[in-house]
Amino acid sequence: MLDTQYEKERTVFVGNLCASVTEEILFELFLQAGPLKKVAIARDKEGQQKSYGFVCFKHRESVPYAIALLDGIWLYGQPIRLKHRYGGSLRLQTHTLDFACVVDGGQWGGCPETFLAPLCCRESWRRT
Repeated sequence: MLDTQYEKERTVFVGNLCASVTEEILFELFLQAGPLKKVAIARDKEGQQKSYGFVCFKHRESVPYAIALLDGIWLYGQPIRLKHRYGGSLRLQTHTLDFACVVDGGQWGGCPETFLAPLCCRESWRRT
């Protein structure tokens, strides 16, 4: 039971998938957000692929990051939609040295823009 609950906290629902998308493609895409445990695309009784699937991460901290990073990304001509597996509001506190940012349901709120910028693009990381 404990493992099942923990797995629910680490799983992202992926919707609006094109029929061309494979589990291997999803694995490679979501690996950018964190280490993965498994990827599955739903299938009907005849074995035909449905337009949604699930991605389970090794760590629950990867879930809000994946949602913020990949929700709405275009894959084979249509944007994919991500949310926490059961549509619940996953709330995770992320800290840096001098401020805290709250990720709530995949929406970034109150974060300085530099927090979201790649390290190489931040003013403080540029060499003069």
